[in-house]
Formats: sequence, C-alpha cells, structure tokens
Amino acid sequence: MTSWRYVKPIQGKTVLDQLEKDLGIKFPKSYVDCAVSNNGGRPPQSKINDDLTIKSLVHVDDSADTNILTTWAILKDRLPSKCVPFASDSFGNYFCFDFSASGEPPVVFWDHEKMENAIEPVVDSFEKFVAMLQ
Repeated sequence: MTSWRYVKPIQGKTVLDQLEKDLGIKFPKSYVDCAVSNNGGRPPQSKINDDLTIKSLVHVDDSADTNILTTWAILKDRLPSKCVPFASDSFGNYFCFDFSASGEPPVVFWDHEKMENAIEPVVDSFEKFVAMLQ
C-alpha cells in the first residue's frame, strides 16, 4: 500500500488531547494513531463502497483553515448531537463519529444535501472503516 498524500505532520498527540477536551469526547485509538500520522491527508485508496469515497481526513490542528473544531462549529446545528466530522468526500459531505452511544463510536456518513435522514451508518469502528478503503 502506498502512503497517504498531502499529509501535514503534527507534533505528537497533544493537539488531539486538547481537541477531545474541547469537544467532550474520546477518539478511538485507531483514529488517533491514523490522525497523528496522516493529518489532513488523502488515503492511497479512496473508495469505501460503490456509493462512498473519501477525499481526505479533516485536519486535527490549525495547519489549515478548516479543521475538526472549525468544521464541527460550522455544522453542529445541522449534525445530530454527538456527531463529530473527521473526513470529507469530494462533494461537501462528511464521515463522522457518532458518540451518542457508549463504547467505540461507529462511523456514519452525513449528506449535506439531505434535510431529513442525512445520516447513514457506514461501519461500527474506525479500524473497519480504514480496512474498507479499496
């Protein structure tokens, strides 16, 4: 497998610790490991399934104009409670963690064009999400 592209390195996971504190959540370890290594990057394979593709991870720090905190602040009134965007597709939609239940948050897809039923389940863990990339 080739490397992720357009990665903006971060210094350790301190920025993620602060992000978790700001949002009142705890990211899955598999996501933290991926985000530290691939901040804002594009995966080598982008296809999730026949309907979904990932463009890139949302930046976890302020190395770009948009990051998880600013994206969440913009979308929080449209997203279900406890949904935190972590990756985007090429069409303005986001893959999010759904922290509404206890345990590891599942990955859901938020379609910005839908006013109702905008959230669709994708997979029950970030680890499985990454494994789906084709």
